[in-house]
Amino acid sequence: AANNTGYQIKLFQNDQQVASLGLTELHTLPDVTLTMSGKSEVGPTLSSVLELAGIKNFSDIKVSGMLKGRLATGELTLKQSDITGEVILSYNNQGKTKLCGVRIPDTSWIIDVVEIRAE
Repeated sequence: AANNTGYQIKLFQNDQQVASLGLTELHTLPDVTLTMSGKSEVGPTLSSVLELAGIKNFSDIKVSGMLKGRLATGELTLKQSDITGEVILSYNNQGKTKLCGVRIPDTSWIIDVVEIRAE
């Protein structure tokens, strides 16, 4: 099944890994539905994912994965003030998640999130 892809997001705080969350854990979080670029995106907020991992105090979050088109890896850095209820990890058809946000241009979205680092 698509849910058993072994997909995990590794979460780090100050270079220490604090959690590794798979789809099972992510699906325990409440879903938010936001319309972006004319499509509905559904998934938990980034802030709820950070909370689940026990990450509370940070100034920046760096999210790594693939960029749109999946031809290159990329990362996106968000300040704590950027992480609102409008920034979510949306479930995608590959059984992974993408980081997207209402105020984040879709060219900057991280399509297959693999790592989230809090500093």
